[in-house]
This record gives sequence, structure tokens and C-alpha cells, in this order.
Amino acid sequence: MSEKVKAKEVHPFRTKKGLILLGICAASVLIQLALVFTLQPWLPAWGPAGSPQRMFLMYVWVPPCMAFSYTVLWWFTQHNEWLAPPGEYMPGKKYSPWDVRMLTFIALYATMQTVVVSLTGGSAIIDFCYLVDGLFAAYFGVVVSYFGNALGFFTRLLLVYGATSIGYLTIGVFNDSMFATATGSSFYWAFARGKARWRIIIPMLAVYLGHGFYYCWASMITNPPEMWGILIADQMLRFMPLAVMNWTIGAIIGETAVRRRLRAAK
Repeated sequence: MSEKVKAKEVHPFRTKKGLILLGICAASVLIQLALVFTLQPWLPAWGPAGSPQRMFLMYVWVPPCMAFSYTVLWWFTQHNEWLAPPGEYMPGKKYSPWDVRMLTFIALYATMQTVVVSLTGGSAIIDFCYLVDGLFAAYFGVVVSYFGNALGFFTRLLLVYGATSIGYLTIGVFNDSMFATATGSSFYWAFARGKARWRIIIPMLAVYLGHGFYYCWASMITNPPEMWGILIADQMLRFMPLAVMNWTIGAIIGETAVRRRLRAAK
């Protein structure tokens, strides 16, 4: 991610590297779809819900998730001003996404997620992790959101839920970080950051559709067809609206804090 492109000169995705990354993402999705239709997870041969065979199918989703994750992170780091603390940007100064400040906030993000889940008993009804997601997405951006969520996903599964399955501790980190956090954060910074407040609707839709798609896809892969309908309805009609509500509350808090910081810096 060392290639720096100023947003005012040329959009990152119009550069050679940006186009190559978009091509890799598109190719990885096509390959993933081809594998799914070849393996046919809807067949009874894959066993009951949550069988080892079905969990193995989750690995098919890892390559496109990694491609999209790197692409989103690369895009964000091409905007040098986004890497600076709010109100502290100095033209001409290079800011690193891996300085001590950023790493500290990544650890703070993960800690807050784990504490929130612990205090709420890992509630499956209202996922307060999304409130933390929205807060950090709006204030700190994609890098902190992505890696903070990845670390937080690992710690809350291990320390709160007691999960030790390699599937949850590896695949979940890539998938959940991409669709739960990087999607909402990237859409926020691309379409809502510093703009009219109503534009927060755009990242809200990105969270609902992006992570909702992931949940539906995961439900279809890890469960037999007779369970798909009820699982998808539950995710899209119950869980995701509550998740988006929490994400939006967090994002509004983060955005308000940024606006106050910028006003104070003038």
C-alpha cells in the first residue's frame, strides 16, 4: 500500500494498480461462484446443518474476501488526509496507517467490542458490536475499523463465546471484518464524510445489504435448503435492521465528535 495517489489529481481506481485490484476482485468472485455451482452445497451429500463438510465450504469465500479487503484498505490509504487525526492534517506531511496512534486505536476498538459483548451477554437480539463499528468507522476510518474488528472478532469469540473452531477463528475474521465493518466504513468515507447529514443513509444501506448478503450466503452454505427460508428471513427482517440501527447511532456519535474537533481546530 505504498503507492500514494492524491485524490485531487486522479481517483485511485483509475490508476493502473487500482484497475488491477478491481480486476482481481471481479475474477475472485467469478471463481468463487463457479466453485459454489460446481460443489453444489444444496445437495444432501454435504450433511446436516453445521457439518464439517459444510463448514469447509466457507473457505471458498476467503479468497474474494481477502481481495476485497486489500482493495478497500489500499483505496483508503491513498487519501493521505484521511490518515491524519481529525483537525490535524498538514499538507505535504505523510501519514502512516501503521503508526502507534493507529495501532492503539485498533487495540481500543477490539477491547470495546469484547467488553460490550461481555456486558450484554453476547446478545443475538441486539448486536451492540455494530454501535462500536459505526463509532470507529466514522471517526477513524477503514484501517482502524477493519483491523480492530478482526482483532475484536477473535477476542470476543475466544473469550466470550469460548469458540475454538478453526472455521470461526480464521474465516470469520476475514468475512466479518469485510462485510460488517469495511463495507460501512468505506461507503461512509466515500459518500457521507463531511457532506450533508442525510447522506449517512448510503453507508446504512451498504451495511444492511453487504453484511446481510454475507449472513444469507453463510446460512445457505452451512445449512441444508429446507432451512434457508427461515434463516434468511430472520437475518434480513430481524437482525439486520437492529444492526443497522446500532451502527447508525455509533456513526452519528463519531461524526458529531469529528465535527466538533474540526470546529475547535479552526
